[in-house]
Amino acid sequence: MGSGYAKEQYKERFGQGAPVWSGEKGGECVAGGVKRYGEYEVRETAGGGYELSKGGMVVGSFASGRIDPDRALFPLSRGTWLEVSDKGLREILASQKAMMGGLIASDGGSHFYYRYDQKKDSYSSQYKTSFASTDRELIDLFGGLFEAVYGQAPHLYQYPNRDFTEAYVSSKEVFYDLNDFGIKTGPFQFHVPREHLDDAGKRAYLTGFFSGDGTISRCGNQFEIRIYSKHKEGLEEMKQILEDLGFHPNEVHTGVKKRGKRIEIRHNFSIPAGEHRRFIKEIGSYKPSHRRVFKEMTED
Repeated sequence: MGSGYAKEQYKERFGQGAPVWSGEKGGECVAGGVKRYGEYEVRETAGGGYELSKGGMVVGSFASGRIDPDRALFPLSRGTWLEVSDKGLREILASQKAMMGGLIASDGGSHFYYRYDQKKDSYSSQYKTSFASTDRELIDLFGGLFEAVYGQAPHLYQYPNRDFTEAYVSSKEVFYDLNDFGIKTGPFQFHVPREHLDDAGKRAYLTGFFSGDGTISRCGNQFEIRIYSKHKEGLEEMKQILEDLGFHPNEVHTGVKKRGKRIEIRHNFSIPAGEHRRFIKEIGSYKPSHRRVFKEMTED
């Protein structure tokens, strides 16, 4: 479950297809092959590119883009797009980057720290962006998304005597790029970049996060889909983007779990049973154990 959705979103964002010029609601067509979105106008140039203008002044030029009835999309760099609509301008994350962000928020990290070099008697800045999992399918997913966004493959590290694999990259540029969107704000803390996600990006982000920190339990013929996190604020933001998409998640609850002598406080919310099938279809998961249960849930 989830793979069909992902392929559709990849095609939508990276296989741009032909531009669409339309007079439908949300974008006004004016004379001279110009599309107007609020204060902005988009004009196709003779060379096949696009010019973005405001008040008669060109504010941007793009070699490629996508023109829809309600918005225009222009590629920027590292998995981001400039969206032009009646509401104005904003940077949004491509589906690959949004899904990667969800994975990092669930079981990954984005760290900046100093390391002491004894030989040089000095400290040096270190950067690390990572995702860890016991499921190789998720490690491969993260690697593919990372390569699509940043053009490089992460290194893999197998923890000794453990079944965890970590995919990581040591890059200052990647760290600060993700930091700009608040993807990971601290140990076990994250921010859902709602202001930079369209509906496709919200679904992709949820797919990534649920693949890492989602659970499905069964009691008899009853199933429960639940999302957990140690960070309540981030979980509330997760709940919000589900509501943006028309879901009705239950309220966030706080529970205590014992791990040996340790006590962990974890927060969670569940998806109403009546929305399980829609959740499976639109969000899904790449985690193999999730997919097996999803199959059982949709067989009847």
